[in-house]
Amino acid sequence: QKLSLVASGTAACHGILVNENGEAFAFGRNEAGQCGITPPCAQISTPFNLSKHYSALIGKKKVVAAACGKHHTVLVTEDGCAYACGSNKMGQCGLGGKVDTPKSQKAGADSEKPVELKQCDIQEEVVSVACGADFTMFVTKNGQLYACGSPQYGQLGNGTDGSFNSSASSIKMVFEPFPKPTRVYQGFGTEKVIGVACGHNHSIAITDAGHAYTWGFGGYGRLGHKEQKDEMTPRRLETFTNRFVLPDNGKSCRMACGQTFSLITAFGGQLYVFGKPKATGDNIMYPKPLMEISGWTMRSIACGATHTVACSEKSTIAWGSSQYGECAFGAGGPKSSANPKLVDDAEGLVANSCAAGTGLSMVLMNDPVDKFPLYEPPEDTPDVSAPTGAGAKRKTPASKAEPAQKKGKKAAK
Repeated sequence: QKLSLVASGTAACHGILVNENGEAFAFGRNEAGQCGITPPCAQISTPFNLSKHYSALIGKKKVVAAACGKHHTVLVTEDGCAYACGSNKMGQCGLGGKVDTPKSQKAGADSEKPVELKQCDIQEEVVSVACGADFTMFVTKNGQLYACGSPQYGQLGNGTDGSFNSSASSIKMVFEPFPKPTRVYQGFGTEKVIGVACGHNHSIAITDAGHAYTWGFGGYGRLGHKEQKDEMTPRRLETFTNRFVLPDNGKSCRMACGQTFSLITAFGGQLYVFGKPKATGDNIMYPKPLMEISGWTMRSIACGATHTVACSEKSTIAWGSSQYGECAFGAGGPKSSANPKLVDDAEGLVANSCAAGTGLSMVLMNDPVDKFPLYEPPEDTPDVSAPTGAGAKRKTPASKAEPAQKKGKKAAK
């Protein structure tokens, strides 16, 4: 059956597929239950039908939007409801429930029990969603922006990083999570948000006035404000103001965020970049046009942590790291490309949209793709009939868990 949507996230090692019937399928890493299967397992190679497994919750509603964080997943259905699963350690699932206490945020602390798919605690009708590593952004039908999760670098845009000293005898800073979606109202004025994208710890949004705003961790110039300062609230990009506002009131613009850089399309579909998109070279402190693909109109762009995929006309373009083949340069192709490079196997084919994660790329083709080999996943899907309630025991993931991120401004990359 044909697909209508592909989704992942710059910090994610898993992805979401949505077919024409609006059913959502998850695959990839699942050590925190981010693919909707609890108790968790190391990974899911065969796409798992979330809509069917959680039919009692979702019913027959079609999934119209999705996003993936490092250890969580959010789905949006046609009636504006949002659902989340995975780790809720920093409140990134937006369930409004209890998260780990600041005392347990020390290095090596495990997350709380992964949550099955549950409805997010947001009262307005949601139309789109974006996920950073440990936070989530919701855009509502009336143009409001809501955020939940980790505020450590100001990425929630609510004016605080949630930090306080938890020790009476020494300096021990911790960051209080925001488990319930909270409206981001500072910075936008009367403008309505029509789109948002998230990097690991920063965000970019477009409004109906044709303005672009960024906030969060400012290292390497990824916010585009000519300085490396963290922004606690949305700050307008000076480049796209006055005579240079985004065309079509921002509706035709595309944007994406990598771990240390940001991308946005502007006049004539020209792609602009700021931050540190390459492992070497100087930081780009404000939006600059990517001249290598000047004149191309971008239909869709997506970023993994260190690579980018773009769909334009009858070409698919990729650049950045391709250590795991995420740039699709072929078996004998380069392991990286500092500059945009055509994906030869997809040349001449129309790609409707794309998505990218860490070491992962997905391109939704409009043309027949009979020339490509069919991937046969291994039989590693766990028994989903196992108990998942309060009495279920959590299985130890087979893969080695990633070390907890160190706290402090210098820890982000």
